[in-house]
Amino acid sequence: MFRRSSPSILLTVLTLLLFGPGSYAQTDLEQVIVETYYISNAVDAVPNEEGGVVVEGSKTYRVYLDLCEGCALLAIYGSASHPLSISSTDLFYNNPDRGKTYGHEITNGALDENTVALDSWLSLGGASNQRFGILKTEDPDGTSTVLFPNDLDMLANEDPGAGIPLTTADGLVADTISAQPPGFVPLGILPDDVFGNVTQATSFESDSTRINCQMPGMRGHGIGNKVLVAQLTTAGDLTFCMNVEIVRPDSSVVRYVSSDTLLAADEVATGLLCFPPVCGCTDPDFIEYDPTAGCDDGSCATAIVFGCLDEAACNFNPD
Repeated sequence: MFRRSSPSILLTVLTLLLFGPGSYAQTDLEQVIVETYYISNAVDAVPNEEGGVVVEGSKTYRVYLDLCEGCALLAIYGSASHPLSISSTDLFYNNPDRGKTYGHEITNGALDENTVALDSWLSLGGASNQRFGILKTEDPDGTSTVLFPNDLDMLANEDPGAGIPLTTADGLVADTISAQPPGFVPLGILPDDVFGNVTQATSFESDSTRINCQMPGMRGHGIGNKVLVAQLTTAGDLTFCMNVEIVRPDSSVVRYVSSDTLLAADEVATGLLCFPPVCGCTDPDFIEYDPTAGCDDGSCATAIVFGCLDEAACNFNPD
């Protein structure tokens, strides 16, 4: 005989069929982009009283969250269940004269002085107090007078490993919207000891940090909706795992975390928030699906087959 399924079971199955368990991560947080913004050369490494020393060969990375249309970034955080971790195998570079802990605190007029533009900081979109950070490949006005002429002829390296040179596109754009996050309030263990202007450190790890703004949050500028969340300069190998709060177009808030352990009701795990990403099966239509995989390694092998699971029913499907 056929057995009648309850409405709640039918709703669950339909939800899985229509949306899949990874749908939220795919629609709210579409991608995490790590851009090599600049590679320092011997000219940049010349010691100077104001800028300190940037080790030759240091890479300046920018990290962007590619959000859905209408979504906004509300916070970067670390909690007891999901710590925030940003580390390198070498020191992070912090400009000792004009460096700041947060991108929107950098004085716009100082960006053409020594190596201020390579300072390490966290961000909710801003790369100075008057400029948003955008991908160099999407910079609509190329390079303005913000970075050049540099007072010490620095930042002009054209190493192909960094893509477009800063002399061609600086990844800085002015906007009618202020680069200042609304109601910006960092809470808990602050990253000043790692990204402050007089510090030297290789790691920031915290289970009690919240770098946030108020509603409606911060959106990206230029093509798409890519929000800058960090600029990090180091001669070492970069790794990070972070957690973020995103405001959806309907004003609801969801938390995306970098691990699938101890998930709260409003948290969604995604491997996109760790770098370098750990690869696995990223297709929710396969049994091997791993929601914490940050890239696909071709391990999806066994497609999920929906059917009757009740052995007492005549339409039972053992597959």
